[in-house]
Amino acid sequence: MDDRTLKWLVDALHAVDSILEFTRGKTYDDYSNDLLLRSGVERQFLILGEALKRVRDHERAYFDAITGAGDAVAFRNVLSHNYDSIEDAIVWDTIEEYLDSLREDLRGLTMPLL
Repeated sequence: MDDRTLKWLVDALHAVDSILEFTRGKTYDDYSNDLLLRSGVERQFLILGEALKRVRDHERAYFDAITGAGDAVAFRNVLSHNYDSIEDAIVWDTIEEYLDSLREDLRGLTMPLL
């Protein structure tokens, strides 16, 4: 793995960790009623998706080893280009259903190299 790929994977891992930290102890109602929280979470999803897109374009094998990487890139595109159609419930479900396994895969790829 070259240095750029490692950096992008670490950026993706930091974004996931940030989302999980921001939402720790929060409920869906907390999330949906807090503009600052929603904005921070969505920003980290943008970073996550962009970092994984760069990995995909640069070293596809690492991208393919990450559960849900394609969905993360697609989600970034929706957040970026269709910001006015974002449903809080979908973002919250994504956090609850997918981030732990994504984090596990990212840690597995990056931790042995750091």
